[in-house]
Amino acid sequence: MNVLFVNSQKADEFGGGEKWMITSASGLRERGHTCRIAGRIGSRLLAAARHAGLDVLPLPFRGDFDPGLTWTLQRFLRRHAIDVLVCNFNRDIRVAGLAGRLARTPKIFASHALDSINEKRRYTLPIRWLTDGVITNAESIRRAYVDRYGLPADFVHVLHYGVDPPGGAEPSPFGDTYADRHVILSAGRLSEQKGFDVLIRAAAELRSRRSDFVVLIAGDGDLEDALRGQAAALELDDAVQLVGFLSPLTPAIRDATVFALASRYEGMPTVLLEAMSVGTPVVATAVSGVPELIPEARFGLLVPADDAPALAAAIERLLDDPVLARHMAEAAQERVLAEFSTETMIDRIEALFQREAT
Repeated sequence: MNVLFVNSQKADEFGGGEKWMITSASGLRERGHTCRIAGRIGSRLLAAARHAGLDVLPLPFRGDFDPGLTWTLQRFLRRHAIDVLVCNFNRDIRVAGLAGRLARTPKIFASHALDSINEKRRYTLPIRWLTDGVITNAESIRRAYVDRYGLPADFVHVLHYGVDPPGGAEPSPFGDTYADRHVILSAGRLSEQKGFDVLIRAAAELRSRRSDFVVLIAGDGDLEDALRGQAAALELDDAVQLVGFLSPLTPAIRDATVFALASRYEGMPTVLLEAMSVGTPVVATAVSGVPELIPEARFGLLVPADDAPALAAAIERLLDDPVLARHMAEAAQERVLAEFSTETMIDRIEALFQREAT
């Protein structure tokens, strides 16, 4: 089987969707399939794909409709006899999906992991015309496509993300810098979606009662200056630190007292899976696919989105009750490693691709 993953993510951004593509391509390659990653020239995605030993295809993405790039891609698809084409963004569907139709690629999938389609009804038309199915990582998103936008139930496939068991204990990137304080870690693209502004407000709530913690936000993005300004305006310079993009992130997660996810919408966030897999207790917003990962309070604490007081209270509960935090972390780790392994994820991807491409 010959698979091409296409992802036009911004060159300087790298998140859960990009991790999924590289993990999927690597897992399929280990099983004898040929996999390539196509992305922006000079992107973090392609750098990570090369590091994983994958073949890459650098592309000059310019817009949502690019006849020249579509023509180039359809020639590539024909020349390399691609069996399965996976398109990440709606732009990728209009550019690469169209190329796949022109090249008569056997199967074309849209990979949509975020519940952000409420304002994008128009995007369902290219999905129906230019793909043969949607891959998503949460049942809540599958229901949205089927119930709200009328896609056939068998057109949308739920493939949960997977994680590997934790490896060796690499040293924390922060050393002993915060040894005297609880570390509350969060990570992701610095965007409205991730709710870091709410986490900073929650830090202000906590700071009004205690000073034994620091909130570390790992990532970069368009809102970096705004978030730094918010923390400064709330006089949180000593309690909130933006530490930039971290790779690998696992050592920092393992070293944290609590991992916090304040997102306004998500699919099934990889970073939350990673935190649970290494035994770090988690607090997250009850949005999109997150309750599917944390169906009971014994696996983690869920709070409403955009509710800084509730987020602060949940974090404080874990800081003040280390026995509860430990039991919760152990239960979450057992659940994730049993039900959300990378091997299981690759099994399901391979089965879907082989079934649909024949």
